[in-house]
Amino acid sequence: MKEKPTGLEIIEKINNLGARVRILEDHHSTLRKRSQTIEENLLNVERDVNKQLKLLGDELLELKQEVEELKEQLEDIAINFREAAKSHEVIELLTYLKLLEPFKFATLKDLEKLKEK
Repeated sequence: MKEKPTGLEIIEKINNLGARVRILEDHHSTLRKRSQTIEENLLNVERDVNKQLKLLGDELLELKQEVEELKEQLEDIAINFREAAKSHEVIELLTYLKLLEPFKFATLKDLEKLKEK
């Protein structure tokens, strides 16, 4: 059979258990501090990410507006090109101008001078 522990052995075991409990409490305290630090860091990172997301959202909105403005400008340019004379039309006009030679036409003053003579 087992022998009954003596009072000294019981005190030694209690002291040993007390030391183990203090070590476990220290580990628990250290883990709690680490956990709290990690939690604070996570909150800071989350705050920074939210700020960056808001900035990106604002920039995206601004880019969308710029793209819309560019689309409108391109539509205006396309309309202007449709309304502009085509190259064959310009060539045709030049041909008529060459045929008519508008600089050889008489002015009203020229006609009045001829009339007086």
